[in-house]
Order: sequence, then structure tokens, then C-alpha cells
Amino acid sequence: SAPLAVVVSSVSASQVSAGGFQTCALLSYGTAECWGYNTYGQLGNNTTTNSSTPVLVKGVGGTGYLNNIAQISAGKYHTCALVSTGSVYCWGYNAYGQLGNNTITNSSTPVQVKTGTSTYLTGVTQISSGASHTCALLSSNTVYCWGYNAFGQVGDNTTTTPRKMAVQVRVSTSAYLTNAVEVIAGANHSCARLGDNTVRCWGYNAYGQVGDNTTANKSVATLVTAASGSGSLNGVIGINAGRFHTCALLSSGSVYCWGDNENGELGDGSITSRSRPVRAGDIANALTISAGEYHSCAALEDGTAKCWGAGAFGQVGNGTTADTSSPVTV
Repeated sequence: SAPLAVVVSSVSASQVSAGGFQTCALLSYGTAECWGYNTYGQLGNNTTTNSSTPVLVKGVGGTGYLNNIAQISAGKYHTCALVSTGSVYCWGYNAYGQLGNNTITNSSTPVQVKTGTSTYLTGVTQISSGASHTCALLSSNTVYCWGYNAFGQVGDNTTTTPRKMAVQVRVSTSAYLTNAVEVIAGANHSCARLGDNTVRCWGYNAYGQVGDNTTANKSVATLVTAASGSGSLNGVIGINAGRFHTCALLSSGSVYCWGDNENGELGDGSITSRSRPVRAGDIANALTISAGEYHSCAALEDGTAKCWGAGAFGQVGNGTTADTSSPVTV
């Protein structure tokens, strides 16, 4: 069926983020509207009532509206916003500390993410929310994460959960990740693109989605190997994560993916999960990539798009409901 337009306020939306059961849009004047499931307050409008139309996100404590928002990111049952001052505010479900305010109490209005009992996370330039955790990239090129951590997806060399405040991601027991330029969160794993165009991932790895040629969970940021299984994947200019898989866009315009492949979401012509990167078809002119739960897509230089993976609901976009393990034109 044809796409339907959603009217958000009376101004243009500059960014949209779809979570597990809610969607949020950043408006051009720095506020946000959300709609969908709201049992845990993830719409941020000081209620727990579902809404099929957009509602404005309230301010802290329900007073006024959250403003000066620079980015919004929706998780499964929680939502976070980065404001222009470099602080982060979250709302919704909080049983795993995913609001980052040192509690496990749900909140239907925004609360500020902390790094200590009386200190707050600052200097943030980008955020990404997974199922029950969120990660933030700082101007210092470091990464902080908080929330559910049973698989090490917070990256602080523990599996302590909940992580109720933001903690710094490590590369080892004695060193922190210091050269990140992009961060992305999958369902229960996280990845960072580095300044040298390599990638490090951490967290749940049963399907190989960390990309280090193993299937052991990782609680520190671990280098993604090259397709050969040794060395490192190089030339990466973009990353995105699905539920149990990860994809990278290379400067050559090619796309490499790793992790769960039961539905063909890695695009290598098979349904075999991979713990190291494999090339998605013969794509050589991709501009951007996006990973869904069990499918992946790339926008190409010629203005077309290709998708691959699960197709039961038509998400591959090729006029069928069949899975496809190789990229097809939408």
C-alpha cells in the first residue's frame, strides 16, 4: 500500500526515529512530538495513554516542553533526546536503568542522564538507543552508555545490570575508547566507528554481530575483523545495527554486514550467520545504509534503493513477501 503522511504539528520535522512501539519526530524549532504505545510513558507527554497522533514531549517534571533538541532516538520502550547544550534527557521504561538518572523508576516526562549522583553527562554530540540501553558520543571522541548490560552492551568491562547512570566505554580493563566518531546501538550490542575508519563493537554476540570472528559476548569495545577474519575492516564511513546484525558502508560504496543471517539480512547470498564481515551482493555505489530487525537497505548514488533479508511483511520492497539473501531493487 502507499505510504501515509503523518502531520506533526504545523512545522516540518527535521529528524524521525522509530522505536519498538513508538515513533518520535524532531521539529524544526527544536521540540519533539511522539506517537504510538505509551504504557511506560515513552511518548514523554506526562501520561501513559497511547496516542495515534503526535503529542508534544513535555519538559522536565511536566512543565512546558523540552526544547533546543538536536537529536532524538527511540528505543524499545524508552526515548532519549540530545539537546543543543550537549546534555541528554530520556523518558519511558526504566527497569534496566535506561533513563540514566540513577533510578529504575519509569518516567513519563524527560529526566536528565547522569554520570554520578550529582553530576550529569555533558559534551554529547550524538546518541543511539538500543532495545533497553543507549549510547552517547562525546565531543572528546569518547563513548558513554547506560541501561541494560547483561551482555556487556554498555561496554564498561562488566555485565553489571542495570547500569543506572552513564559509564565510559572501554577497549580493555585499563584503557578507554578514545577515537570514536559515530556510535550505533543494536538490540543488545553497540558499535562505534573510529577516526581511522575502523569499527569496534561490544555486547551480545551469539550470532557474531560484534564481528570479531567469535560468538562470545564482549564487554569492551572489540575491533571488527576484515572479511578474511584477521586484521581489521578498513575504509568504513558509516555503520548501522539491526536486532542481531551490523552493517558497514565503505568508502568504495560497497556494503559489508555480519551477525544473524537467518533471513538473508547480510546479503551475501546465504542464510548462514557470520561472525566476520561479508559483502552484501555487488553493491558498489551506496551512499547510506540502514538495518532493520531482520533486513537491511542501502540508498544508492543513482537515487534507487536496494534491500535484502526478511520479506514476510513486504519490507524488502520488491513486490513480494519472500525473504531474499541478496540485494534487490526496491
